[in-house]
Amino acid sequence: MEERRQHIRISDSLKVVYQVLKSFRSVTSNTRDISEGGIRLPILQRLQPGMVIELELHLPDLRKPIRAIGEIVWLKEIEDLKFPFVVGVKFINIDTVSLGKIRDYIKEKSHEGYIGWIE
Repeated sequence: MEERRQHIRISDSLKVVYQVLKSFRSVTSNTRDISEGGIRLPILQRLQPGMVIELELHLPDLRKPIRAIGEIVWLKEIEDLKFPFVVGVKFINIDTVSLGKIRDYIKEKSHEGYIGWIE
């Protein structure tokens, strides 16, 4: 079977503060995995694919969080009372310096053990 994924992903729990664009409510969660292309994230509410969210991603050893805009690309309901949904978020607006920091973090962590690929 041919691999279709474009980016290495690592399973990692990183603090993320997210907010639906133009909403006043922000929520803190933790990633399930991360790649240069986006994150998998447990969330509170049912967000539809195509919705846009603001993200603050907290990488270890960085004083300031990485800010990005992401698009929900898929949603799955899960059996978790605290976060009943998990979504795939594709980065659609992130500056090159921040993307480089994510790339360096993934590279460092992937040397500890190959994890996989993400579309």
